[in-house]
Amino acid sequence: LFRLPSFLSSLSSVAVNYVSRCLRFSRDLGFRCSP
Repeated sequence: LFRLPSFLSSLSSVAVNYVSRCLRFSRDLGFRCSP
């Protein structure tokens, strides 16, 4: 297993955070998530 560069790991964590938040909001409000 190789270690990701720090900018990639931070970028992926931000992306995962955004996606999970968007999914939660769309589930609560019935809206679809647009990038």
